Amino acid sequence: MKVGFIKSVTALNDWRLFVEMETGSVMVVDLSHKLDTARFGDLRDLKLFRSVSTDGDIVLWGDGRVRLMARELMDVVFVEKKEAL
Repeated sequence: MKVGFIKSVTALNDWRLFVEMETGSVMVVDLSHKLDTARFGDLRDLKLFRSVSTDGDIVLWGDGRVRLMARELMDVVFVEKKEAL
């Protein structure tokens, strides 16, 4: 049985995700600043954004219409933190 990095992902308000990692760590990831990009612009559709799921390694919306690798998700978290400093 393959185990990924991400245990679960849930859409929150304001284009944020609640992500539970296999390690037991949790994080809230704000994707609102990504909505003006070509890659993530489709996520402005609230129904699509709420369709979020994971296979453990990839965060998926709309059955893979929009995809975000676990590593890229961590980059979003760390870039936000760095910009806040």
